[in-house]
Amino acid sequence: MGQRTIAKYWKTGVTYITFLSPPGNFSQERNIEPYIRFDDGALTGWAFTFNAYVKLFYAISGDSTVVVGNRGDTYDVEIGFVPTLDLKKITGTPLTIAAPTWVTVGPTSYLNRGVTGCGATTMTEACPLSNAGVFTTGLALKESLDWLVPTRWGNWYGKGGFQYYHIINDSLLLAQTFHWDRQLLSDRASRGVGRLCGLGLHLLSIRMKPDVSRLEPSTNLRGSEHGTSGFSFVGCRPANAAPAGFELSVDR
Repeated sequence: MGQRTIAKYWKTGVTYITFLSPPGNFSQERNIEPYIRFDDGALTGWAFTFNAYVKLFYAISGDSTVVVGNRGDTYDVEIGFVPTLDLKKITGTPLTIAAPTWVTVGPTSYLNRGVTGCGATTMTEACPLSNAGVFTTGLALKESLDWLVPTRWGNWYGKGGFQYYHIINDSLLLAQTFHWDRQLLSDRASRGVGRLCGLGLHLLSIRMKPDVSRLEPSTNLRGSEHGTSGFSFVGCRPANAAPAGFELSVDR
């Protein structure tokens, strides 16, 4: 992933993402993800910032990243902002509080190419078409641990919080039944709260977040953090949705 600052208060970047299935359950999926973000903090210098951004997820080729959608040459858009309060600028306390929030929208064919089965008991019932995919919001706290660990040993920090996910689109619920339990449709298991926690060292961070793996890429490899250099290990645990999973990602 590359990042560039333009016009002083705008940041852009692009990520190339490949999804692989070693067992061969789906063909390789190639995707590209450019974004643009407004750095209002650089403009105002305030302790409270909005950090609004727009991110395009373009599926170049391969199987559908949401299982039942078009296979390649399709896209969706993530629209979000990350309200953040930096208490260090107000009280001197090295703590930041953020509320990552976004929603995904796209053409109906990205989410469903005509696959039926949205009824609780029948596989022939058509899915209601919608341009909306997932809505999520949460709360994240991050504190510098300079008071505990000397900086000569690195810049350590602690992080914790939660993230609420609402799967808006019935086609994403249908996709889950291909991997897990059809009871999800009758239960309308479209909401979940995931816990995130971690301990970081300078360029290295450990993060946990909910995952509706291969159901909606916006909640899979997409994060609302930009400009982080190094490696991060992401542990995924959804609530009332999918089994736990783990992924290794690289942020820059």
